[in-house]
Amino acid sequence: MLLNNRVYQYGFVGLVSCSYLIVSASIQAQPVTSDGSLPTQVQTSDNLNFNIAGGSQVGDNLFHSFENFSVPENGSASFVNGDVNNIINRVTGRSISKIDGLIKANGDANLFLINPNGIIFGRNASLDVGGSFLATTASAIQFADGVFFSATDFQTQPILTVSVPIGLQFGETPGSISSQSQVTRSSPNGGDIPVGLEVKPGNTLALVGGEIALEGGIITSPEGRIELGSVDSFSFVNITTTGAILTLGYEDVNNFQDIRLTQSASIDTSGFTDSGDIHLRGRQIFITDNSGLFSVNFGNNEGGEINIYASELLELNTNSKISTESLSLPSISTKGSAGDIFIKTERLTINDSSSIRARTFSEGRGGNINIDASEFININGNGFLTTITTESNLGGGNAGNIRLTTGKLFLRDGGQVSSSTFAVGKAGDVIIDTAEFIEISGQGENSFGELVSSAIFSETSGRFSTNTGNGGTLKITTGRLNVQDKGKISVGAVNGSEGKAGSLKINAQEINLNNGSLIAETKAGDQGNITLSNVNTLLLRNNSQITTNATEQATGGDIKINSNTIALLNNSNITANAVQGRGGNITITTQGLFQEPDSKIEATSEENIDGRITINDPDVDPTSGINELPTIPVDAATIFAQDLCKLEDGKVAKGSSFIITGRGGLTPTAEDFLGNVNNVVGWAKRDDIIISQNGTVGVRQRSKTENLSTNYPVIQQSQGWVTTVDGSVWLVANVPEIIPQNSRIVHPNCATQLQETFVK
Repeated sequence: MLLNNRVYQYGFVGLVSCSYLIVSASIQAQPVTSDGSLPTQVQTSDNLNFNIAGGSQVGDNLFHSFENFSVPENGSASFVNGDVNNIINRVTGRSISKIDGLIKANGDANLFLINPNGIIFGRNASLDVGGSFLATTASAIQFADGVFFSATDFQTQPILTVSVPIGLQFGETPGSISSQSQVTRSSPNGGDIPVGLEVKPGNTLALVGGEIALEGGIITSPEGRIELGSVDSFSFVNITTTGAILTLGYEDVNNFQDIRLTQSASIDTSGFTDSGDIHLRGRQIFITDNSGLFSVNFGNNEGGEINIYASELLELNTNSKISTESLSLPSISTKGSAGDIFIKTERLTINDSSSIRARTFSEGRGGNINIDASEFININGNGFLTTITTESNLGGGNAGNIRLTTGKLFLRDGGQVSSSTFAVGKAGDVIIDTAEFIEISGQGENSFGELVSSAIFSETSGRFSTNTGNGGTLKITTGRLNVQDKGKISVGAVNGSEGKAGSLKINAQEINLNNGSLIAETKAGDQGNITLSNVNTLLLRNNSQITTNATEQATGGDIKINSNTIALLNNSNITANAVQGRGGNITITTQGLFQEPDSKIEATSEENIDGRITINDPDVDPTSGINELPTIPVDAATIFAQDLCKLEDGKVAKGSSFIITGRGGLTPTAEDFLGNVNNVVGWAKRDDIIISQNGTVGVRQRSKTENLSTNYPVIQQSQGWVTTVDGSVWLVANVPEIIPQNSRIVHPNCATQLQETFVK
């Protein structure tokens, strides 16, 4: 009997377990279910495609509440709705929303999907909504009248409102959002275009949650706006609605989480009227493995911006890109501009053929690039061209400007910061401000298979057409500048361009060139100048160059250097040379210039006038740094008092002497008169010299009537001079006999002989 009871008990337990599995399977088989808190109706005939009706409409807002909300592969969830502005959906269960099919809504309504547990968009996920789409792992959405529609506090009857959504409130642990969507749509020109998650033109597509990952996923909003925001606990994100556009604000977010784009993931807001905006907000943002952000303007309006804030790090790796462009269609010239790029972070790293670029291929201007990285910017090509660049190409618009503000800037093995024009448009200006230092070194290979230097430059290039615009100006401010291993900084006209080079201006405390170059080259006009200011030390080593050489008829550019110390070593040169035009001018202001024989400073022209080389000492301030001279230059009494002739054993030395020969240019004391200042050197014949008995020298005065030519028939070279009693100096043809005469002054400890020399 006991055994049978146990069998019965085990059988009951098994029955309960099987029932649980059946119920669980039933729940799993129903991806979309209502939680009953609102009159949401879910209908399906195949458990694959779901029609969602009912809900609660208040004003222009339609509210739905779900226990589960997922869409199976190749399935759909279609909202049957009237004329509303917003369809707001919350998921109150504990399951993640897995979307691997289509989400569809009627009309032009915006669709909100709120699931605090997390949201996953599979490879086949797609959207067909008339308005904007916002997927979030917030715990509640707030409205303008203060009402919250919560996905966590669902036990009470929700209060619904006619107000517009104004914010997202996150809980303690915001769920993550990921997307692998790679669906395509047909192109007007034939073929398929990968679009992934896509909204209609001019709308917003936003993913806001904890960590966000696009694992090969594609997000598209033509001419609209894409927002990715990764926030931490208890954050609040503001929502602003402007027409069809939803804009998110992160002013009340204290901490962020990470965003990752991998496996050729992309975000695209390109359009045929204009291009849209892309905004990313996170802690560390990684764009790797051929992934990118793209905003291409095919129209005539202003292009949209790419705006990235990474509180700690933004990193691009392995041929990844952040790109805005203005592009004309075939046979149609457009005037729309490329969008600007704004980046703010602590650290920016760009590696392995990746780039941040703003280019124009139309009549419209190229975009500007503005980057503020408080700690450093590191561009490391690892042997391949890796850049921050703006360009003007075939359409003729001007290239945008680049402005970098950072603590340290590294450009290594193909890393470049550049602005170029390949057409009639002008290259942009490049302005770099680093608090500590800039390091430029090495080379890398470009897309043409050419070896190019790590560099900072603004150039006009004749690679595709010699009829090109002018180069831009390059301004650098830093504490220390190191350019080495064939690195360079340049402005110029290259590859045969007929445009004018801009100017290169560097303000740095220390400049070290070690097989590095500062270059300004041109073949047209008088541009291409280099100015180095406020430099403490300028060191050129191992074939380093500072050059403003000009070709053809162009004038060589000017070089102006203001540095305390300058050294040119090991075949290093400063040159401002020209061919048919005039050589440039070199002006150097320094306290010390050190130049080895194999190095040179020159400003020449092969067929025209050489330039000027001017080396200046700094101006002297008479009120500082002047030492007061002693009243008595040589104090003989003090010297005698030192008892110089006394030996260490107390014996008296003999034969020592103190000799004074002439009086030089100083008087014995500052008060004495410096004689012979205004005397004229005369000529005397040997016979005219009169020596008195006391040793004084005189010259016989000749009468005015005496014929000088008779007395001096031949002009002879002077062999000496004599000084007369009145202090006059006379040059004589024969050296007068010098008879030394001794006079003795006896020192208390030794016989010190003072020898005075007289002319006899």
